[in-house]
Amino acid sequence: MKTEFQNAKTITEITAHYATPRGLQRTKVFTSVSAYLRWERSVEAKGYDISCLDIERKPVEMKTVTNLMSGQDIQIPADTPWCCNPASETYWSM
Repeated sequence: MKTEFQNAKTITEITAHYATPRGLQRTKVFTSVSAYLRWERSVEAKGYDISCLDIERKPVEMKTVTNLMSGQDIQIPADTPWCCNPASETYWSM
């Protein structure tokens, strides 16, 4: 089970519910996506069955910018790079 995460930067906690090859139910908590993915690779090699993932996300901070072409105010994530920001000339010249 190769898990892919959308917006991995917003994930604060991953709780994995799994069963061991002997049928014991276990739960493990991770605070980073990379730590979970390393663990996922190792347990699948051992034959564990990951039954459920609970993912907690932090709210995405938004900011208001003025679209350079239309002049309208729009909301974008606060950590948007300048080249991906519709308020920049770089965005419109790519």
